[in-house]
Amino acid sequence: IAAESDVADRVELLGMQDQHGMCRLYNAADLGFFPRATIGIQQAMATGLPVVLPRKETVTHLVNEGRNGYYFDALDSASSVLGKAAATGWTERRLLAESIRKWSSESYAALILEGLVP
Repeated sequence: IAAESDVADRVELLGMQDQHGMCRLYNAADLGFFPRATIGIQQAMATGLPVVLPRKETVTHLVNEGRNGYYFDALDSASSVLGKAAATGWTERRLLAESIRKWSSESYAALILEGLVP
């Protein structure tokens, strides 16, 4: 499908990547598009990559629209959101990466413990 499309010269399909390969890809990318909610979203955002995500309850806490990404309501409307995201002047990636750390397992566990331990 990709080879026969109008964007064939801009699409590269890769095989399965290990953790280091995914990190290299996230660091090389300008924008992450996730048509489904996956664990890879937080991994991508930890590199400071702005993302475009489905508006699903499982990920609505991750994006501050216009600051570190955008949401789309349905896959057939995602192209307009992707256009808006591509035109956004994103904050420095280091700052975007810091904003997601509050949801990392270490930080999140510390927040839970602070609430449980007097």
